[in-house]
Amino acid sequence: MDDLKRVNPKSFKEMIESLPAGELDRIHQLQHDQALDEHRRFKEHYEREECYLCGKPFKTLSKSEPCIHWLLRRCKFKAKDFSKIYQAFDYHQISSYLRWVANQERFQGNINDLVDEKGERKIIQTTIKWKNIEWTFDCSKTDYEGHGSGNSSFPHYHFQMRIDGKQFINFNSHHISFSEKDLFNLDVTIQLNFLQKVLDRVFARISRYSVTASAPL
Repeated sequence: MDDLKRVNPKSFKEMIESLPAGELDRIHQLQHDQALDEHRRFKEHYEREECYLCGKPFKTLSKSEPCIHWLLRRCKFKAKDFSKIYQAFDYHQISSYLRWVANQERFQGNINDLVDEKGERKIIQTTIKWKNIEWTFDCSKTDYEGHGSGNSSFPHYHFQMRIDGKQFINFNSHHISFSEKDLFNLDVTIQLNFLQKVLDRVFARISRYSVTASAPL
């Protein structure tokens, strides 16, 4: 796990600034169009109770082809086979799929990942509900940095799954490695969140001066 690449904020900023005029907008539009097309295909398959990733009905489980739809438990998925899913799909793929599923039942109402409610030492703290199932993703700062030795020494997250309120997959059963794409997305998000907090503090101070007193020259 030591060879996972991490984002260098300075290099990333320089790369973005070096793009030709209009190129960033073009990339964003391309990604937006691709996301809309993928979500359209997801909805079409969901309405037929099929998975858009593997093309099979939700009730189908092929052990030779692990798929995220197993987590919907419409097939004979067993907890011991969970590792097959996260070895084939990364954090962002799994969480995005489950978010889309939850939103089909109740848009945004079944997902709890409010930043204000997240613990200070948490990088990820998200709970997603769908029908009688609840999935939770959790990653502390020490998890994100890797801690101890062995199966926790690399950047990882934890996952919990409950069915009818009963434990099905436990948090401590798996230390799930982030992919390089996961780390890139999370590193960039952390940097942007840090900059936003700095700006918020600056604007808060400016607002205080402008309302209660003359701004210092």
